[in-house]
Amino acid sequence: MFTILSWDIASIAGLVSIFHHVVSGRLLVAFSPLTFMRNPSGWIQSLSRYHIVSTAGPDFAYLLATKKTTDSQLPDWDLSHLRICVSGGETVRASTWSKFYEKFQKAGLRHTALGTGYGMAETVRHSTIITLSRIVEYHLFPIHAHTTNFQEHTLP
Repeated sequence: MFTILSWDIASIAGLVSIFHHVVSGRLLVAFSPLTFMRNPSGWIQSLSRYHIVSTAGPDFAYLLATKKTTDSQLPDWDLSHLRICVSGGETVRASTWSKFYEKFQKAGLRHTALGTGYGMAETVRHSTIITLSRIVEYHLFPIHAHTTNFQEHTLP
């Protein structure tokens, strides 16, 4: 069973997670932001307890969880099943990822699970609007990664 943990249920990403899991019938473990702030290490403990495969949070959450988790808690936790651990929503700092990985690798966290995300929730509305009279096609060519060819077509 693909299980994720979301503690940011008030954001667009959190709401999308809930909707996706309700529709797909998958398990979603939801943490309230207040619960997270009271006990940041509880987020990591829940990743272990519920065998979470995917989770996400902003940089400050990973840093706070790292600071508030004691080394004595780690032997009881297993994070080896965590495949996707995304940091996004604010500036992602390499120093935070380093500290987080250094602490939680002791509980089985894989370096390959760590990633970054940029959802652009605030711009989705504007970036997906087109007029009925114009369509712009974007062609990206992998050989020249920094070259984009724009072609504009007018509908009849």
